[in-house]
Amino acid sequence: MNRILFAQKIEKIDPKKEIVSINIDNYSIKYSDEIIQHRAITKISGDEELVRAYFVVKLVKELGYDKKDIELEKEYEAGRPKKIKPRIDILVKDRRNEKQKTFLFIEVKAPDKFEHDKEYIRSQLFELAKLEDKKSPITYLVYCTAEDKEHEIKESNIIIDYLTYSDYDDWEEKGKLALDELPKEYGEPRKVKYIRGINDLDTKVPKSKFDLIRKDLHNVLWGGGGTNYNEVFVNLVKIFLAKIYDENNTNENQPYTFQIEYKGKTPESPQEIFKKINKLYLDGCKNYLGYSEEELKNEGLNERTVSANKVRYVVEQLQGISLTKNDANQNDVLGDFFESIVTEGFKQDKGQFFTHGNIVKFIIYALGIDDFSVNQVNKYKSLPFIIDPACGSGTFLIDVMKIITATIKRRRKSEISTSKDVQLFVQYKLPDIKENTWAWDYLYGIELNPDLALATKVNMVLHGDGSGNIFARDALLPFERYENKIKVSILAKSKLIQNYYDKEVNEQFDFVISNPPFSIKLDNDTKRLLPKTFFYAEMGSSENLFIERWYQLLKEGGKLGVVLPESVFDTGENQYIRMFLFKYFKILNIISLPSGKDGAFLPYTPIKTSLLFAEKKTKAEVKEWEKEWRELSNEYAKLKRKINSIIESKEDSKENRELIKKYLKTYFNEGDSKLTVQELLEKHKEDIKEIDKNQEWWIFSEISKKFDYKIFIAHTKNLGYHRTKNREFKRENELFSPDERFYVSYDLNNPKTILDFIKSKKNINEPDRFYIRFSDIAKSISLRLDHRFYRYKIFEEPLILSSYKKKPILLREVIQDIRNGKDVQRDSYSVDANGSIIETDYKYITVNNIKEEGFVMDEIINLMTKTGEELSKFKRFFVK
Repeated sequence: MNRILFAQKIEKIDPKKEIVSINIDNYSIKYSDEIIQHRAITKISGDEELVRAYFVVKLVKELGYDKKDIELEKEYEAGRPKKIKPRIDILVKDRRNEKQKTFLFIEVKAPDKFEHDKEYIRSQLFELAKLEDKKSPITYLVYCTAEDKEHEIKESNIIIDYLTYSDYDDWEEKGKLALDELPKEYGEPRKVKYIRGINDLDTKVPKSKFDLIRKDLHNVLWGGGGTNYNEVFVNLVKIFLAKIYDENNTNENQPYTFQIEYKGKTPESPQEIFKKINKLYLDGCKNYLGYSEEELKNEGLNERTVSANKVRYVVEQLQGISLTKNDANQNDVLGDFFESIVTEGFKQDKGQFFTHGNIVKFIIYALGIDDFSVNQVNKYKSLPFIIDPACGSGTFLIDVMKIITATIKRRRKSEISTSKDVQLFVQYKLPDIKENTWAWDYLYGIELNPDLALATKVNMVLHGDGSGNIFARDALLPFERYENKIKVSILAKSKLIQNYYDKEVNEQFDFVISNPPFSIKLDNDTKRLLPKTFFYAEMGSSENLFIERWYQLLKEGGKLGVVLPESVFDTGENQYIRMFLFKYFKILNIISLPSGKDGAFLPYTPIKTSLLFAEKKTKAEVKEWEKEWRELSNEYAKLKRKINSIIESKEDSKENRELIKKYLKTYFNEGDSKLTVQELLEKHKEDIKEIDKNQEWWIFSEISKKFDYKIFIAHTKNLGYHRTKNREFKRENELFSPDERFYVSYDLNNPKTILDFIKSKKNINEPDRFYIRFSDIAKSISLRLDHRFYRYKIFEEPLILSSYKKKPILLREVIQDIRNGKDVQRDSYSVDANGSIIETDYKYITVNNIKEEGFVMDEIINLMTKTGEELSKFKRFFVK
């Protein structure tokens, strides 16, 4: 607050200093002796004192009140014992009649405290008013401030009719109705009417004010219980759409519809407000969302779940601010406001949890969507087609919209071709007046939950465009179900490619970015259509069906960046979907996210997840894979027949030993070269059975050598945030570094973050950041793809093996004979779900609970000094 300017404005109203004299140099202030001061005021202790001086001068000089009727700093005795003596800032008395009354009961706040201290309306105004009203009946309560904006003093007044609302709870229940223009000479206060271009909406609302509005909305709308959480949420989203539609469709010099109108001091009734807001919402549905007249009959605000009084309350809170424009120098204040409303207002369950913005931004930049966009504009006068088939509230789509627009229009504008055609494309698709126009054609989303689908549409309307391609239906339906009645939908296109993949594919999208729901039950209609649409329809895993759907959506060379549960990467039962990925995609990166107490999706779930980045292969590449696979399958079959013959005959020969070695692959070790065929068969009896059950492993270990490439794997413990139920804390961010404007940045020359290494492709070999070869996947018989396994194989197992004087036996060999699980002890090399070392002397594996076919990871064990009878024969292997 500019105190000098403020004092000058006060002096301009009171040039002869008849009301107040202010000296900014020594922070002194003196009021007229005719003004009653219950406590002498001589010092300017803060901004609030100047604001009070402004209102006192205005009341006398501009509004016509007598100096003698103004009192300052009146004390009241409150509490038991009555030691607390709160004060009220200003009283305006009405002594026109024999019985004295208090006309205005005023609490003043400094501008920076006005929003934050609104809770004092209850304690400082209503509670003290009860004490004053007993002796001097009150007409109006006033909560106010004033600040200098663009060299003018702008007031913010909340004027409450105390004769109508003498109880705070009643005032809140009725929608916190308030007037905002102070009355002249004991007249009636008025409500300022918001008129476009004349008394327009506030477009300089800081994030702090939006945060307070959000909290207030949440407390009032969701407080008290008795209403379905998500029903309140969806009605609030509808009111947002009504507000956005009104702002965009009100003509110059005309009043906005989204406001409470008054006749004198009497406001519109809740029912009148409900009716006009509902009409605005329906107009928005028709014009923005393409609803037909038939669909509109079943749409609208639901008074059963959100009362007319609560609608009036929301209008009261939002009517004076703009939701479509904000000039505050902060990053996407309006988008953050809406996103926080969604996050707090929608109850997350059924395997669906909102993705934090840090993860979303990391995925977008790790995929190189910014680079791709620049190239598309320059070469093809186009932009990437992007889809999120489980879009929730639209977080991925909104962020990618903002990133692409910022990349083309600002961050990398210098890289955009200056040719006329390219510049015309940019002007047409990303015009200054509506930068995100391009999203109407290029961004698509599918969301089963209709409330979240509506939230996504409204969020995209709020940001300028893209709502036309959001489908409120199941993402696993045949593509013909995604027709769009208001525009051409590329999502509805499909084709069947003979002798390749025997289900229909779409192949229209350059990128899939998504966090699909995990392990959810599918509805009967979807299940009925699955066999027609998916190769793995009978497997029943929702996340794995999404993997197949992503393949169907992507063009050749298209990329996906997605969140998946760890089970997709490491369990035997999901080996089939990993084989699908290996065949149809090139795996680019696997990024392991933290779980447990530092989980990426807390406080909603501690589930362990990882990010998968992959590129869809061309049809020629897949056909080459299939050709090699057939040849190796035949080779395996021939070898298996020979092994069966050897098992039957047990004939010892060099040729038979070589055949066994070829069949066993990595199970065959150096010491086995000295064994006879019978000894080999006895030692590797269970290994042969294991390979028999998983012949894909044998074939993969051969084919992966032919199609070998590098895969980057990383684990992060710090995502830049930690969320609890009540708040979010900032943390170190190992994913990426933001620049001074909060854009994501990366350092190609001196990589530090995970994004730096992905973009620079520089080699690194650390336990939480390293490269593997595609052929390394064969080190696990179930073809695991998780960080934890390769961290163990590359960094931990060699260290453990080197610490033994004699070669240890592997756990899978011990399991064959052990029945007492407590005889097996894991040493300190064991790691938890986050990859952290577990330091313990007594960490046991319960062998009875390990299924032979499911336990696939070779781990080293130590035996305790005292072993069970069955373990004693293994003791000789574990001498350190």
